[in-house]
Amino acid sequence: MRARSSFGRVPFGLRDGKLRFVTEVETGLACNCVCPDPACSKPLVARNKASLTRKRVYHFQHAASSTGCGGWESAMHRMAKEVVQRATRLMLPKWSACEGDLQFPHRVAMLAPGGTQEVRLNDAQIRPDVRVIAVADQALLPALYVEIKVSHGVDWEKRQRVIDAGYTMMEIDLADVGDEVLQDEEAFANQVLDCPGNRNWVHISSAPFLARMLDQEVVQITSHKVQEKRVPTKRGNTLILQTQDYLAYTAAREDPVLDRAELADTWANGQRVDGLGNPLPYAPGLYTKAYVPGGGWHGGGHYKTHLRPIIQDTPENQQKVLRLL
Repeated sequence: MRARSSFGRVPFGLRDGKLRFVTEVETGLACNCVCPDPACSKPLVARNKASLTRKRVYHFQHAASSTGCGGWESAMHRMAKEVVQRATRLMLPKWSACEGDLQFPHRVAMLAPGGTQEVRLNDAQIRPDVRVIAVADQALLPALYVEIKVSHGVDWEKRQRVIDAGYTMMEIDLADVGDEVLQDEEAFANQVLDCPGNRNWVHISSAPFLARMLDQEVVQITSHKVQEKRVPTKRGNTLILQTQDYLAYTAAREDPVLDRAELADTWANGQRVDGLGNPLPYAPGLYTKAYVPGGGWHGGGHYKTHLRPIIQDTPENQQKVLRLL
């Protein structure tokens, strides 16, 4: 990671309510900029005068000592958010799940005009930086939350809260952006919007979006609730089965189909399980269908349906199994 200066350097200055690049303002105190950290707001000096004797990295610096100022992170966060809020496109990260069995590459999403805004959620534990309305390959994400990483990324606890809340979130990592990029508006915008190597998914909760991206059926369980199904037998008895409702999404359909999984009647270690060893009834979350030899077929559909949980892989969670929604 690129080292930060300890002498109060700030990448962008705030003037008239707008962040400014150091190359677009006057030199020294004449820049009329202040620190973008709300807890500081002290005057800045623009160090943007060329030197004949040495190469200088242009930057802002506090005019006086400002101990404990968070100007660097505040400025990076705010400028990146403004770039996203003005954007009409955004590179989405590549994605994988189930140890790479499910995946799709980077995609460019179009952002709906007027659909980008700062986030104000009632849950104080989750405060994403920006929310956008995004469309990629005709797949709509009506609420994509974008997190900007400067020094601290989304940790495990926050990621689990995102999953529990059912949010779809990506993170853009700007921790290693170089000084030259911070002086160039176009280069900085490219890092925020177009660079495929500095972003990852925190979590995707949208079943229709995944079905479109993967071009296959994605199943969403919304409740633990099960129903009884009574089936008369040829011998005159009544067979009582348990079923669980789910929503099935495909790339070809805009609306989901409400279907019902017939739960297996197998037990292992005191727990009812399906042919894949998943506990029954299925926990709320996203799944794909899997055919298990011996599971059988009934009426042209799945008999004792086996669902495979979609465990989303990222470098942060490879060593820890996700708790389903």
